Amino acid sequence: MKFIRHIATSFNGKNVAFAEFTKTVQILDIEKNNVISDFETILDFGGRRIIISEDGNICVCGCWERYGICGYDTKSGKKIWERNDLKKVQIMQLIRFNSNIFFANFEDKSSELIEINSGKTKEKIRGGIKGYYESKFHSVNVMDYNAKINVIDRDMNKKLFSISRQSFATLDISFSYDSILISESGSPLSCYDISNGKLLWRTKEIDGEHFLRLSYNEKINLYVGISWQYIEGGNKQIKYINSKSGKIENEIFIGNPSETEFAFDGKYLITSEREIIEIGNGKKIKLL
Repeated sequence: MKFIRHIATSFNGKNVAFAEFTKTVQILDIEKNNVISDFETILDFGGRRIIISEDGNICVCGCWERYGICGYDTKSGKKIWERNDLKKVQIMQLIRFNSNIFFANFEDKSSELIEINSGKTKEKIRGGIKGYYESKFHSVNVMDYNAKINVIDRDMNKKLFSISRQSFATLDISFSYDSILISESGSPLSCYDISNGKLLWRTKEIDGEHFLRLSYNEKINLYVGISWQYIEGGNKQIKYINSKSGKIENEIFIGNPSETEFAFDGKYLITSEREIIEIGNGKKIKLL
């Protein structure tokens, strides 16, 4: 596999899915640095249309039209289930607090929570929700809508407060022990108090820069973001951000991989150049 354009990781699982623009998927065990399988799928390019289960046994791929969404056994590549009624999927995300559920957002229908093992719809979420994020530190979910970002008490299913949007699109959301960090297209990072939604800080605005991926690293007690000069199309950087002040504590240039994803709960960054970068020290390991 030469040109990786999709990466799927779980929150803590050791298996990672790499994929080309369309169809071909490779499953790799990043602990053993060993290729588990290569197989053909319905995957096509656009949006975020590939996920891998927390246990690493199932890879789910989406297609814009004909085939909908399908689940595959990661060892054999065999198709386990198919939902050809679920067309025009744009974004798929794992659900942290139920390892058998993923969130799927569609172009022209309600979003759904779907069982990874069976492909069955567990719940439809109406109201134009585009993204679904969960804190591991608090019983809080964030629902990303076109016009607003709602923070929800997960246990009571009750809205706590709304956060005003700074841009037209959310790129990523992360959580620390006491805050929510939001990256939006063409905008600096915004950090809010998780208890009341009060703005704590924003990073300095740099023309043409935004953050593609976010994570919180508990060991070093810092937010970590992947910044990109999207106008110039230049190198990407890992930026280490003080969670209390928003100060950039450190920066590491990582070249210009087409895709990056955090793994092992923010301990590592996986790149489309087939590298693992250890966030704590910046050390790089080359994958097969």
